[in-house]
Amino acid sequence: MDPANAGIASGVLNASRQVGGLIGVAVMGLLVGEVASDQFPSGLRAALLSAVAALAVSAALSTVGLRKPRTSIEASPAAATPAPSGVDAR
Repeated sequence: MDPANAGIASGVLNASRQVGGLIGVAVMGLLVGEVASDQFPSGLRAALLSAVAALAVSAALSTVGLRKPRTSIEASPAAATPAPSGVDAR
């Protein structure tokens, strides 16, 4: 990543984490809040099972989505290293 864009990337990451947490809390609260107060354990069980399912899906997607970066010939360390000053690079 270009160091000039590091601040933007950090802001986007933090904002997406906050929004994800907000949605997660809202959904879990909705699942627990739908039941009567005497049936709270069953609502809590539904919310926790939903959270486990979401965790399993996200773990599977992140495992499949993580790949090794492709290396190109132009990006080899020898090509990227500049010649020392005063030395002819021919």
